[in-house]
Amino acid sequence: MELYDNRWWFIAIFTRTHLVGRFVQQLWPNLVTLVFVNLVINLLDHLGVKSMPSSQFDITQGLVGAVLSLLLVFRTNSAYERYYEGKKAYGVVTNQVRQIIMNAHAFLAFHEDASGHLNARYQPAAELRERAHEAEVVHELRERVRRQANVLLGVLRQDLREKRCGFVPECALHEVPYNKRTWILDPSRPRLVDMLTPREVATYGTVSSGARVMLASHSLMDALQRLAPSLAQDRAFTECSTRNIQELLDAFKSCQRIVDTPLPFTYTLILGVLLFIFVYSVPVPVAYWARTEKRLHWYSMSGILPSIVTAFFYYGVMQIAIEIENPFNFADVDHDLDGFADKLHSETLAIAKTVAPPAAPCRDYWPTERDLSRRYVGEGYRRTYSHRYSKFIDERS
Repeated sequence: MELYDNRWWFIAIFTRTHLVGRFVQQLWPNLVTLVFVNLVINLLDHLGVKSMPSSQFDITQGLVGAVLSLLLVFRTNSAYERYYEGKKAYGVVTNQVRQIIMNAHAFLAFHEDASGHLNARYQPAAELRERAHEAEVVHELRERVRRQANVLLGVLRQDLREKRCGFVPECALHEVPYNKRTWILDPSRPRLVDMLTPREVATYGTVSSGARVMLASHSLMDALQRLAPSLAQDRAFTECSTRNIQELLDAFKSCQRIVDTPLPFTYTLILGVLLFIFVYSVPVPVAYWARTEKRLHWYSMSGILPSIVTAFFYYGVMQIAIEIENPFNFADVDHDLDGFADKLHSETLAIAKTVAPPAAPCRDYWPTERDLSRRYVGEGYRRTYSHRYSKFIDERS
């Protein structure tokens, strides 16, 4: 996502040339076509073809412009509302994942009660445990919760973005299609291939991306239920975890509605037709004025400047609405889903290391660029893991 200081917006035109270049690249077909239309109108007028009287044309163009401006306002407002609601809903998703992991490490286990009050209150449950290995068992269960929570966030991100846009455009797999056999190769961090077991890969590979979200939610809930008996306040922990997962899935459905619900086709069709008529009719009144002033030649460019300015503003506003309508893509203006995951992973890893017993490992699921360079990437990476998991995938298929 591109961020900038609002006070220096004009400098961004010169410092971020890739944004301006992409914007011009999207508009240049309309600008070139307007130049051609201007020359054709001038040539027809030079050959004696009579155009519409200026007064009638001005009235028609004014009405079309008023309706078009109103429709563009609604179009941009709707697109920005989807953009804003998308970030808010995805923020709720990451906050709920963070809360689940934090609760798993914050609720005290029996062996963590230094005062002995929990053991005195829950003595029957504490007597059933082997206290010698309780710390290691609780740590493994908490690590499982953290792993499953990151897996849920990863498959959720894939259902919103990779399923429709493919893999990261800058990676070696950008031309590889996203399907049931290649989803595990996703290079976006935290990488699913670093968090899933071969059996889980085989299970997830037989279903669609939307069903993977439900399977990951079930696995996370299973890990939380296995951790709950080790905690003193297991009932409160279970209630909090259930509420967090429910709110997480509700926020995910809100993100999914933004992606799966485009604007009605009739609305976009009428808007496109009115935009075309209004923009490409601008050279006509300019040519009529130039003819009355006896300044019109077939090669005259008097209508180019107002036509280009009109096209730049109207088609530019339309293009902005199209770009921000779906904020879950790889464009610069879209939300930084990898940034959400990076912040979540670093915060939850710090919590896990703080609570973990001495010398207990807390796995880092965010490898550095140096670590990634030592592993398989590109086609070799694809062939290696495809061969490794092909047996499991074929058996479940």
